[in-house]
Amino acid sequence: MADVAANQVGGSFGDANDAQKNVFDLGAFVGDLTFEEDASGSLGELIEVLKSWEIAGNWRGSPLKAFAGPFAVIDEHFNLILPNCYDAIGLMLMIRIIHQHQLMLQALVIALIMSRRRIPCLDSYLDKVNISLWPRFKMVFDLYLGSLCNANVRTLWEDDIHHHYVMRCYAEFTASLVHLNVEYGDGQLELNMERLRMAVDELLMKLAEMFPRPKLQIVFLINNYDMTIAVLKEASPEGGKIQMHFEELLKSNTALLVSSNQVSAKPKHRKKKS
Repeated sequence: MADVAANQVGGSFGDANDAQKNVFDLGAFVGDLTFEEDASGSLGELIEVLKSWEIAGNWRGSPLKAFAGPFAVIDEHFNLILPNCYDAIGLMLMIRIIHQHQLMLQALVIALIMSRRRIPCLDSYLDKVNISLWPRFKMVFDLYLGSLCNANVRTLWEDDIHHHYVMRCYAEFTASLVHLNVEYGDGQLELNMERLRMAVDELLMKLAEMFPRPKLQIVFLINNYDMTIAVLKEASPEGGKIQMHFEELLKSNTALLVSSNQVSAKPKHRKKKS
């Protein structure tokens, strides 16, 4: 289970034990799906292959029969490993990979229609894999969310005003999802990231309140907000709702710190004795 409290500096929400590491070899996953490269080497050659199947009268079921062996191997591995996968970033990467393959297949279908042949190809298989991935991603994401909501503040707190390692893990995790969502605008994913942002906001405030002096609390928050913004900018330079939220918090807390310093710098006037 993903447990924020157990993570070390530089870790991530998706850290897994030795039995879960490299659960999915993304290179192999992509390679298994890029059948068009293995089969022909080019889109044009694949179209000619599909045409020949149709002309020979063997079209119906031919592509599925041709790839039945690889599909069976993929399915066996997929169904065995997916229930034990707790890597949300890996799951989202596979969801995006499948989407890109579907776009490529749509281009193939368009090319075939232009050749006056409407030949569906692998859509049902990719849809089936996609349907399996999304619920797993949501479950793992909720585990991450729960680990923030249920975190023991006293266990996590350190007497150090620099950014907290949990906040670093959150920033890197969120930046990865933001980057994977740039070209998709997935509203459901954005909603989930907002839920996670609210949870980390609450946890960070509780950690700040552990410092005895208000000034130290403000400095701690500023350091965490500044680090988070820097990480998010690497994923999406133009910014987004989450980045704007932390920029506003950084601005307001910086103003509080400046005001606090000005007050403490004012000379105290002693009352003259009458």
